[in-house]
Amino acid sequence: MLPNVLQNSATDHVPVLADEVRELLAVRPGETVVDATFGAGGHASLLAADLQGRGKLIAIDRDPGARVYFERLAKRAGAGVRSAEFNKDPLPIPPPRPSRMFPTWTRM
Repeated sequence: MLPNVLQNSATDHVPVLADEVRELLAVRPGETVVDATFGAGGHASLLAADLQGRGKLIAIDRDPGARVYFERLAKRAGAGVRSAEFNKDPLPIPPPRPSRMFPTWTRM
C-alpha cells in the first residue's frame, strides 16, 4: 500500500532501477505507455517525460490511494496522461479448478 502521508516535495517516490527501465523500454514521443502498477508514479513520471508531451500514458492501480499521485502527475505531464482504474476491490478471480497434476485422494 502507499504511504498514508503525502510528502510535500515534488518527488514522492524514487523508483527502483529507473535508468534500466528507461533504457529497456526506450519510450519515444508518440507512443503509448501503460503502467499497470502505478503506485506513487515514480516510473510513470520518468516515462511521461520521455514522451515529451506527445503520446499517451495510461495509469492503472488497484489502490485508490494512488489517485492522489496520479492527479499530481497529470497536472505536470499534461493531457496525454489518463487513469484507467483505481479500485479498492480485488480483481474478480475465478475459484481455483482442481489440478490434473495431483491425484484425487479417496478413502478405502
